[in-house]
Amino acid sequence: MPYPLPKGQNFYIARRSLPATTEMPTLEVAPGFYQMGLLLSGDRYTITSTGAYIQHQGCLGLLPPYVYHRTFPASNAPYENYLLKFTPEFAQDFVLKFGQHTLDNLYAHPINYFHDEDREEVYHLFAEMRKEYEGSAPHRDYALQTLLYRLFTILLDKRLPDMDGFVPDTPLTPEIINAVYYIGKHYAKNPTLEEVAAYAGFSNAYFSRLFKKQLNRTYSEYLAEVKLRAVCELLLHSDKSVTEIAYETGYPYPGNLTSQFKRAIGMSPLKYRKQNEK
Repeated sequence: MPYPLPKGQNFYIARRSLPATTEMPTLEVAPGFYQMGLLLSGDRYTITSTGAYIQHQGCLGLLPPYVYHRTFPASNAPYENYLLKFTPEFAQDFVLKFGQHTLDNLYAHPINYFHDEDREEVYHLFAEMRKEYEGSAPHRDYALQTLLYRLFTILLDKRLPDMDGFVPDTPLTPEIINAVYYIGKHYAKNPTLEEVAAYAGFSNAYFSRLFKKQLNRTYSEYLAEVKLRAVCELLLHSDKSVTEIAYETGYPYPGNLTSQFKRAIGMSPLKYRKQNEK
């Protein structure tokens, strides 16, 4: 379970520098507060009951109360972020003005990116909130609410369209979240269904049925998607060759990667990289 807010407080913010290898050893759930995480450096793989995503620098992740989640490294880059928590009471004025549905819609988008100038304003708002939080001004809570509500409006008005990620049709159960976590961490070793079923604590047949029911695809189909997503990430965010990427993501031969990539994406890996160059 995530650390609760300090006793008697409705708001918390901290800037954290953590080892690149930092990961959550088990599922966690925020019992009664909203969370935000602004990724300043590093790459993180995040799995929740509502999806699986890779986050990069500048990503603002949102997590409402009572949603299971788990994160682990997606690269060896240094990991630094802002962590922000607030209670429903702290956002009450916003909800009274715009309705609970507005806050729910804001938190329906767990992964958020921005254009450069908007991202700089988001960075500035987090720095200002941290400064206010660590101070002792008599009207500190009012200043924090004002800054937080400004952040809400940027999210509602200026967030970029949803990035690629896996979004299930129905919320995942904790056991399947753990299975998705295991696949995401070990996909390069091509884990078998039997291996992941054992990790989730189910028989092979029951796990296969449950997995397909919740994710609407078979185990092998999902594993192939995870591997191809990892290939896309490396094509866009590294200068590694297709051969290097193939071996890093668990393809025995580069030709296997190229043929599967063409079949799924509709073009060769090199063409995909060139077409998406900034």
